[in-house]
Amino acid sequence: MKKLLLLSASLLAALSAHATFVNLAGSETSLQQIVAGTTINVTNDQLASDSYFTASSLTGAMVIEIAGYAPNNSFGIYKQGSPGTTLEIFSGAAGAGATTALISLPMGWSGFGFYLANTSANFVWYSDASLNAGGMLDHFVTYQGIAGQTMTASGITFGTNDYLIGIEDLNLGDADYNDMVVKVHLNSVPDSSATLALMGLGLAAVVAVRRRQK
Repeated sequence: MKKLLLLSASLLAALSAHATFVNLAGSETSLQQIVAGTTINVTNDQLASDSYFTASSLTGAMVIEIAGYAPNNSFGIYKQGSPGTTLEIFSGAAGAGATTALISLPMGWSGFGFYLANTSANFVWYSDASLNAGGMLDHFVTYQGIAGQTMTASGITFGTNDYLIGIEDLNLGDADYNDMVVKVHLNSVPDSSATLALMGLGLAAVVAVRRRQK
């Protein structure tokens, strides 16, 4: 009985760690073709955990959007623990090559996920799959780009802390994850201990100056 339980646990662990299936068949440009020119393998190189991220600010670049819902799509981020609190990055008007200015994360956002919403088609998909209808389908696959590598078709080059997000917009999904593909650059959240240390040094300098003045 103990062996059976151990086997079941191992099987569940293997299943949970298995990469999201990406369908490379069909007449459309596949996700693997979109990343051509880089060493990304869209099956093997998925981030193990892409539900939530942390950053102080970010920028976005639209790589491609071939979704039928494109004119009414909204892509952005939502606050971890409060999926109704959102910040749009791209509206439906954005096309391939569109970029954003620097977007600062609001105060109090300790973490965030990505969403794709469409009011006309009445859906909102979250990078945290447990928030999606039925909690079954993962509508996002994410890859960390290798700095200096360029996607041939789009001419977009990866830098440090750049991530590529492929999105499936259909309810049941055809699993191609090429309906919208976005590159985002995440700026790290400042280290609080380092910040406090700098504040301490600044305060010490002020005290020293005041002592000299006296």
